[in-house]
Amino acid sequence: MLATSSAQGYLRQVNPAWTAVLGWSADELTGRPFLNFVHPDDIAITVRETDLSTSGQSTDGFCNRYRAKDGTYRWIEWSSSSIHNGVMYCSGRDVTQRKMEQELLVAEQERLHVTLQSIGDGVITTDIDGIITSINPMGESIMGWSATEAIGKPIDQIMHLVDEKARGTVANPLIEALRQRSTIKRDLALLVRRNGRDCAITESASPIQRADGKLLGGVLVFQDVTEKRKSEAHIKYQATHDQLTLLLNRAEFERVALQLFQDARTNNNQHCILLLDLDAFKAVNDQGGHMAGDEMLKRISSLISTKLRVADSVARLGGDEFGVLLQNCPLHIAERIAGQLIEAISAYRLEWEGHTFKVGACIGLTRIFNESGSMKEIIAIADAACYRAKAAGKNQFKIG
Repeated sequence: MLATSSAQGYLRQVNPAWTAVLGWSADELTGRPFLNFVHPDDIAITVRETDLSTSGQSTDGFCNRYRAKDGTYRWIEWSSSSIHNGVMYCSGRDVTQRKMEQELLVAEQERLHVTLQSIGDGVITTDIDGIITSINPMGESIMGWSATEAIGKPIDQIMHLVDEKARGTVANPLIEALRQRSTIKRDLALLVRRNGRDCAITESASPIQRADGKLLGGVLVFQDVTEKRKSEAHIKYQATHDQLTLLLNRAEFERVALQLFQDARTNNNQHCILLLDLDAFKAVNDQGGHMAGDEMLKRISSLISTKLRVADSVARLGGDEFGVLLQNCPLHIAERIAGQLIEAISAYRLEWEGHTFKVGACIGLTRIFNESGSMKEIIAIADAACYRAKAAGKNQFKIG
């Protein structure tokens, strides 16, 4: 779009591009003030730019909106010379599409900014070398670092990730994502926050690439799942433990027993199972009440646990019945443990509201090894051995 105008701002000549862009004919444009076609919001800045030309300066890259014949406005980018002999020479080009794209980009960036500020996930972006370029408020909160402190530093320096058990440092998934140019997800990691406290997180890291594949940086999205893990652990604990004694419950006992059974079949290892019934427990309930009975069960449960090895398991199967699983245990060791349990239980006394209560124990014992029958048959053998011990008198065990 080429044009000349007078020093007073009247269009004198326009080329056909004006008609192509705005729809006005040359006759409709010439002889009229160009400000008549400028968007009202752009008049002030247009006057300032015109004054620059009047004062002898050239302008370049100035944009304003011109009204088209159909009532719409088009963005025009201008270059103009200073006024010579009362004439100003101007050239312009239609940049409406570029302006629209810029506005869309700005709007998208604003939406992204608002989203990142309010999202419930921590978000960190880095350059191609893993240097932090941004961190949102949730990321600041989770890690304990402000954006001002974190930006410009390597992500490994700010985000210290460790193995949950070994406590050794583990690689940041964003560094791996940048190296592999692929998304890396990790369901669980431990983040050591700035204050030294652990925080369980889930992570997803991805490279940021242009359409042509050029790597621009990376983004890491992470969530604090500490409370969620605690809640899940609590629910799992309740599902696998007896609420009174805090020992394993029957379902969990059977699950662990099946694992040992499969291990014996697969790896030719030997384990042992003990089924234990208390003697004279009914008298505790009858004479001291159910609270005394509950207290006796809790004390006996604790007593049994102290006599077992670290790898062993004990469960309350119901009422006054208990089950013990001795992992990687030969028969003679199991016999010794059974004897120790009977001795400890029979020696225990519960003092309750001026009364002294005691109980005994009978145990049925059998092996879990590669030639054993089914798990159901193994439990039946141990149960039958326990009945034989009861029939033979108190405080003894029998082997099935």
